[in-house]
Amino acid sequence: MKLQEKASSAKTHFTISLIKSIIRIIGCVVLFYGHIPLAACLIGGAELLGIAEEVF
Repeated sequence: MKLQEKASSAKTHFTISLIKSIIRIIGCVVLFYGHIPLAACLIGGAELLGIAEEVF
């Protein structure tokens, strides 16, 4: 049972990490085009997602 939980946890961690990376990349592209408030929200949101991942 523990082996399945670890595999599921690793898959979830990978998925969330991939989503965070995509959000950060989009934030960087948005920043490049000069939309600073939107970029800040995207990058900050990715960081909040990372904190939530670690807490829960």
